[in-house]
Amino acid sequence: MMLASLGETDLAFEQAGKILKTQDDNPSFLFTPQMAALRRDPRFMPLAARIGLLDYWRSTGKWPDFCAGPHAEVDCRAAAARAGV
Repeated sequence: MMLASLGETDLAFEQAGKILKTQDDNPSFLFTPQMAALRRDPRFMPLAARIGLLDYWRSTGKWPDFCAGPHAEVDCRAAAARAGV
């Protein structure tokens, strides 16, 4: 989170990829305010797909707050389609 807060998006993605090696790892840190820049980055949806979040969101229709509502940061369905995931 510190790397993302400092604007070090590339390094933050690198570290997040190392931390989230399996679907069993806890991705809750991705949804903190400090990680907003990562959620808006095109690399976020492939990461979410790799750890199973995208399948969950699609299958349940329950998209996270940053994807829905009046203050949505990202159109997640469109971002996933652009990423090809």
